Amino acid sequence: MERTDAVLVPKATVQQGLANVSTVSLVCTRSYVFAVPIQSFGGDGLTTIVRRYSYDGKSPLEIVRAIYDNPALTLSGLEEELKTLLADESAQRVFVLSAYPDFKLRAGWFGTGSFMFKAPGEGLMQQRAVAINDRDAVKRLKLLYPA
Repeated sequence: MERTDAVLVPKATVQQGLANVSTVSLVCTRSYVFAVPIQSFGGDGLTTIVRRYSYDGKSPLEIVRAIYDNPALTLSGLEEELKTLLADESAQRVFVLSAYPDFKLRAGWFGTGSFMFKAPGEGLMQQRAVAINDRDAVKRLKLLYPA
């Protein structure tokens, strides 16, 4: 049975600033966006850093799907499990949507979607852009985040 209180996006692309791009699995609720990293690219113009993530030897998507699909977890339990998983990088990977008043899902052509957001007081370089190329996930996100 599909959850109605959260949406899993198996693969999305997040760009923050000019040089930091990550492939992530997203779990979105009405209160949070959790960006569980699969792979990230970053650099400062002179060097490039590529990092592939795993959790206890398992792929990030495998871990996220197990948490998301656990029927025993309520919405708050799901959110707590993801906060624990991302505790080391929570400032970069756990977004409390109440801190981002301009957060809005934009549905694009051909079933793609995106959202861009930054907190008040953050500069353009802190803005996050998320691209979603999963039509089914975009449909579920539209229900979760009505315009």
